[in-house]
Amino acid sequence: MSLQAVVSRDAAKIPADMPDTLVVPSIDALLSEPGIGLVVISSPDDLHAEHALAALRAGKHVLIDKPFATTLTDAQKVATEAEAQGRLLTIFHNRRWDADFLTLRRLLREGTLGDIVQFESHFDRWRPVPAATWKESREAGSWQDLGPDLVDQALQLFGMPAGISADIVTLREGASAPHCFHVTLRYPRIRVLLHSSKLVAEHGLRFAVRGTRGKWAKYGTDPQEAATVAGKLPQGDWGHDPVSGMFTDANGVASEIANERSDYRLF
Repeated sequence: MSLQAVVSRDAAKIPADMPDTLVVPSIDALLSEPGIGLVVISSPDDLHAEHALAALRAGKHVLIDKPFATTLTDAQKVATEAEAQGRLLTIFHNRRWDADFLTLRRLLREGTLGDIVQFESHFDRWRPVPAATWKESREAGSWQDLGPDLVDQALQLFGMPAGISADIVTLREGASAPHCFHVTLRYPRIRVLLHSSKLVAEHGLRFAVRGTRGKWAKYGTDPQEAATVAGKLPQGDWGHDPVSGMFTDANGVASEIANERSDYRLF
């Protein structure tokens, strides 16, 4: 693929990284440019459906960053339009290629943990003071920010649940949107717990998975996002997560489990 154009309200910052890329002020201007086959939508959440519909009606394939839409009605409109136009429509679920998640999939495939009875997935932070950003003030808060990642991983592993309960709350003083959620997906013989809070000082736990043959726990997060933000390119030890998970068997014997190599480019 080659990058044809970018929509930005801050055009000056684009040439610093991509000096030859065309910067346009609106999605209408973007869609009028020739030679564009795929539109990647990473605008603020409440614009996802509007921008996706415009791109699909212009005959483009569409990739949408999470969340796909802010309402079920909008999500259905976008999906229906993609089907009518015969265009590819998908969501950037990059965390299917996290090192820890790939490792967990391997452990489940090999039966290391036996039958899973409880699955915990965490995205916790220590940010007691709300930041002055649109992400901190989105109506659904963290549930719409981090929730899609945790939900998608659970669905990839276990399929659709029989039921769901959710506690989505605002606990930080001065916060304009919820920053904490505790969600339970109920399956006949499994409980899936999805948790996120920005008031967790010790926030290293990522996964805790319990089965009939033992438990696997993983601390730390996949390194690719931090590496990308730091301006690194995918080369060398890219996708190597040095923090091994720990498997404890039914007899209490613990052993380290090295991580699979991750690579978001596989998306």
